[in-house]
Amino acid sequence: GGRCSQLCKSTIGDLYEEQLTKGRTTKVAIMNAHIETHGIMTKSAAINAELSGTTSVIASLNRSSLTIAYAGDSAAIIGSKSNRRSPMLLTNSHDLSRPDEVARIERKGGVVMSTEEYDKIKGHMARKNSKSLAR
Repeated sequence: GGRCSQLCKSTIGDLYEEQLTKGRTTKVAIMNAHIETHGIMTKSAAINAELSGTTSVIASLNRSSLTIAYAGDSAAIIGSKSNRRSPMLLTNSHDLSRPDEVARIERKGGVVMSTEEYDKIKGHMARKNSKSLAR
């Protein structure tokens, strides 16, 4: 997780800026920066992206328009000391304890499983592969 976080911290902002200089909209620039960062992370020999991950929040203020993008269970909160407004949560956690989040993942073709289920499948696949190699 720590290495993933460091990679995102050092990469995502630059990729976002690069996308904006190419004329992308804020939404597309943020999305592409996340996708490119994920690609770098999964190819990194220093990171086990299979079991590690990180979260991120990006806020972009352009004139009077605020765009918030987030991945994982990071939260974006806005408040104003000068207006004495209460802090307001701007995001919903991408948390697997939320049934709507599990449904969203499954609608996209993803599979949600516990760590124990994952380990069991991974162990089964490793045994299956070692048997086929022994033949």
